[in-house]
Amino acid sequence: MLLLYFVLLCSLPATFPLDPLTSGLGVGATLFASMVWNSRDTVLCQFRECCREPYYKKNLEGLKESLNDNVFGQHIVLEIVTKTLQAHTKKRTPNKALVLGFYGWTGSGKNYVSKFIAESLYKYGMESNFVHHFFSSIHFPKVSEAESYKSDIQSWIKGNVSLCERSLFIFDEIDKLPPGVIDAIKPFIDFHDRVDDLDFRKSIFIFLSNTGGKDISDLTYSHWKSGRSREELTVFDLEPVLNAAAFNEKGGLQKTELIRRDLIDASIPFLPLEKSHVKLCIRRELEVRAKRALEEPESEPFRDYTDTDIDEMADRINYNTIFSTSGCKKVATLVDRFQEGDW
Repeated sequence: MLLLYFVLLCSLPATFPLDPLTSGLGVGATLFASMVWNSRDTVLCQFRECCREPYYKKNLEGLKESLNDNVFGQHIVLEIVTKTLQAHTKKRTPNKALVLGFYGWTGSGKNYVSKFIAESLYKYGMESNFVHHFFSSIHFPKVSEAESYKSDIQSWIKGNVSLCERSLFIFDEIDKLPPGVIDAIKPFIDFHDRVDDLDFRKSIFIFLSNTGGKDISDLTYSHWKSGRSREELTVFDLEPVLNAAAFNEKGGLQKTELIRRDLIDASIPFLPLEKSHVKLCIRRELEVRAKRALEEPESEPFRDYTDTDIDEMADRINYNTIFSTSGCKKVATLVDRFQEGDW
């Protein structure tokens, strides 16, 4: 009612006569209505997602736990991702938008890690209005439309950052992106305070790519063959190889300004997975399914399983030398077949 009174009061002519009592009440109501108006975002955020707590959060301890529990064979990823995000999100004013490049074979966990990042930052995870997931094969399929895609990308990014400075943009299959298109985002991830009166420095961009997968595999295999522990590999061993592959291999990052000007803050290799890691993926999937079956009384009971069952499922994955050719990508299907007794 007071807000309505405020609107009506503002519609009165400036010369409308008010006695002192009425005037005092009017001023009080106006001040109160002004306070309500200024706090409208707080009220509206009770009913819709807003770019603030509790919808936007910095649950990086939760991220670390999720990665440790669900991502296997990726010690470099576990070491770098949480620390990099923590350093970026705790700054009131970062120097630039955070840009992460995830590189490696299919099934090594790139999408999985992106999902956990989204869940750690936003209440609704990948379903948040502030998380934007682009697929090159769906959103940017035609080389002939490259210039149009550049314009579209810039409009999408500017429009979404105007709604939330803490936006997350995930570019999937970037190796399939038409050449030069990704350079459209350069102004938004460079060292600029504002672009078109918007601040992009709090945003996060993640590139997912199979680029460099063979180089990562070759280096990891050579390391293993020499008798050294997989965990001895560091990002410094692989980052130069990744940057060279991204710049030279045919794909969305080839000869781009993003690589030339070193605007990707962290190039993170996802190592190919060995059978021991595939077994961990299988065990985790079985545990998740069993827990879900217990929590949902109407669901079908989940089959008991043994270490022998896990070994048999892992044996059904194809391997190239010591590495799974599909990582853990086929694990869910294997567990489906196990549940159905399809052996």
